[in-house]
Amino acid sequence: MGDERCRRRQAAIFIVAVLLLNAPVLAIADRASLPAGVPITPFVLFTGWLAVIVAGAVNTRRPRA
Repeated sequence: MGDERCRRRQAAIFIVAVLLLNAPVLAIADRASLPAGVPITPFVLFTGWLAVIVAGAVNTRRPRA
């Protein structure tokens, strides 16, 4: 049962990652910029990437006995 839940969570993490790091979302982030004119797109990319890595690591961690 736990293995099936882990697979479903991994699939959900993958789908969220694809949606988050997809071109339309990045196009929205590309329009926004900080007051100094610095684009926010790299921040969105690296934050999303880090969130996906952390979510995958938390999901694959073994439960305590």
